[in-house]
Amino acid sequence: MQQAVSSNLRDSSVAAAPRFSRFVQIFDALRAADVRKNGDGHQTARRSYAGGMEDTETERFVAAMLAAFPGFLESKIADLGVVADDTVTAAVRMAADQLHAELESLLSRPAVEQADSPLELVRRATQPVSAALAALGVAAATRDDWEVDAHPEDRYGLYPASSQELGEEVWRHHLQWGVRKAGSVAGVVPAREPRAALPSVAVFGIPAEQRDSLQAEIERRDFRVLLWRNPAALAAAAAERPVLALVHLAHPAAHEAIRGLAAGNIRVVAVGERVDDLVTPGILALGAGEVVASDRLIARLDRLLPRLV
Repeated sequence: MQQAVSSNLRDSSVAAAPRFSRFVQIFDALRAADVRKNGDGHQTARRSYAGGMEDTETERFVAAMLAAFPGFLESKIADLGVVADDTVTAAVRMAADQLHAELESLLSRPAVEQADSPLELVRRATQPVSAALAALGVAAATRDDWEVDAHPEDRYGLYPASSQELGEEVWRHHLQWGVRKAGSVAGVVPAREPRAALPSVAVFGIPAEQRDSLQAEIERRDFRVLLWRNPAALAAAAAERPVLALVHLAHPAAHEAIRGLAAGNIRVVAVGERVDDLVTPGILALGAGEVVASDRLIARLDRLLPRLV
């Protein structure tokens, strides 16, 4: 039964996701303003630390994240029908403190040393709240098969699918971080193996049980695979553009990914468990060039991939 929650929980709503056309505007503006060519033709950002972000931008990113995160957690807790008692409130504060420390640590490092993404830190910071809910005996949230497979540890569905769930300001800063990190890393990370020169295929949201076999088949055809796990990874398209992007429709951010990739003139093929005349027109309208049933994807790779000459 849904229980009453305090007014501070009700007032902490997360801003609605912006229209995705704004992603393209922000992406293009950032790429034009903050990435320049050096003498060797590599792309480098103006600053090498904090993912190429200026000090004030880093501070704004941290402030925006810390302002949105507690309210986001409280909203998720309320959706579970849980009253925010002292134990839960303390867990939310602990989660916010953890995020604060880890986010500042991440953004203070050079871009090439930033192994995690800010969204990964947000997800990790939900652990104190999950522990508190488990201690109270709260039943696990109902999640779809994709979410359970991708994040089995997120029993209460506290992970945001993308930074958009934390509001527009956090979303904008997250995109800035991604674009600037891509620009910084592109100029300083050398190719580690010959495969780096091969054309690439991006894979977004393909379930784990299909991903390994799909990757092997793509690489067997002399293409390199880029595994994109969240929408922020789309910003990497500024540094490396795949010849094809395969987007699984079961991913919560699939529509967002298709719009952004198509707007960036990247060929998109949507992949779904059920493909019919009701689903296909809407997906094509988002910008996908084709919709393919997942059980037929590998068999159709030769037709989907460009011919190498």
